[in-house]
Amino acid sequence: MDVTDEEMVRLLLARDGPMPERSWSHSSEGECRYSELYQGEPCPWCEAERRRREREEQPPR
Repeated sequence: MDVTDEEMVRLLLARDGPMPERSWSHSSEGECRYSELYQGEPCPWCEAERRRREREEQPPR
């Protein structure tokens, strides 16, 4: 199949619809879905995502 990238994207969008918004994997449903594994300790992945969001929200220096 010889299809350009733009055409492939158009075909996939027509087939599947638009891509969902970016969501945070562990906490996309609210609380971390793995919280019971850490038994009261914060999930390291969720903590890293929280720090990343904080950095993204800060204005550039």
